Amino acid sequence: MSAQLISSPSPCDAERALCAVHHKYEAFMAEAYLRQGLRDIRDVLGDAGSPLMQRVAMIIIKPEAVVGGRAVPIIEFLESHAFVPILFRRVQLTRNLINTIWRYQWNVATLDRLDLAESLYCAGEGVLVICRDDLFDNETPAPVRLRKLKGPAQPELRTPGHLRTAIAAPNRTMSMVHACDEPVDLIRETSILFERVDRRQLYSEIGAGYRGTKSSELLKAIQEMASLGEANDLSYESSLLRLRDLVAPASFNRLIEMIDPSGPKGRHWRPSWIEIEELVRTTAPALSVWDRMVIGATLIEHDEPGSVCTIDDDGVAHWAAGLGVILPLPNGI
Repeated sequence: MSAQLISSPSPCDAERALCAVHHKYEAFMAEAYLRQGLRDIRDVLGDAGSPLMQRVAMIIIKPEAVVGGRAVPIIEFLESHAFVPILFRRVQLTRNLINTIWRYQWNVATLDRLDLAESLYCAGEGVLVICRDDLFDNETPAPVRLRKLKGPAQPELRTPGHLRTAIAAPNRTMSMVHACDEPVDLIRETSILFERVDRRQLYSEIGAGYRGTKSSELLKAIQEMASLGEANDLSYESSLLRLRDLVAPASFNRLIEMIDPSGPKGRHWRPSWIEIEELVRTTAPALSVWDRMVIGATLIEHDEPGSVCTIDDDGVAHWAAGLGVILPLPNGI
């Protein structure tokens, strides 16, 4: 079933068309971020604002992707699927930013995953990329198409065609990328990430640069970021090998017995991320923080059993069922 296409929406209808999941839209509108972002888009882009938001997608290349050498393959994957980078920003995430962005999903996360995410996502700069969807079909918004291509964070749920499969994202927490589910998420999250002047500039650049590309500039920035830090393949096996090279065999074996529930003694418990990090750091102080995080991300329990996100709908099924509304792009854009 195709999404509805309306030719002359009112400003209210145009903004409501940014989301096909009613209860999510209502929850977001109860926050300050979406309301402020919608106002800024109206001011900066006028009637073109909401239609443009349906035709661009946002993805954040997270710090582990930069360190792990996956950032360039991510851009190559996007471009091979007709997502063209039109602007980007280097971003430094913080504890408060990630907790606000994932406010409606963090209820399923274990405390270990929350603690590790604070260390991991704030460990360095990431890159926020806005892409034009060159396969936009007047049925599926760009963020929704990218959401389907991105693939789940859980490796066991991915298929060969997913981005996270292509870049070998190793586990639930080291998922390499974050992408908005629907246009409304893009507006909410840019409003969280950027102060008013900066986000208005970003929205202005979306309008002015919609037909262009910043691919070469983006790749140059990624290469510069990668050159400033250490490289790490983010492999659990490789991290253990580097750990083993730094300590005596007895110390290594004793540590593995303490932190790995599948280790030689078959222990039936999982140490917390805080315990793992402290044990590894005190046993091998010279081991990279990235190796410590790889080991922790491999061993911790990521989700609370049987839990469901506060907002669990990503909008994919709603748009596929024709419950969304596509807005026409004004002439001259």
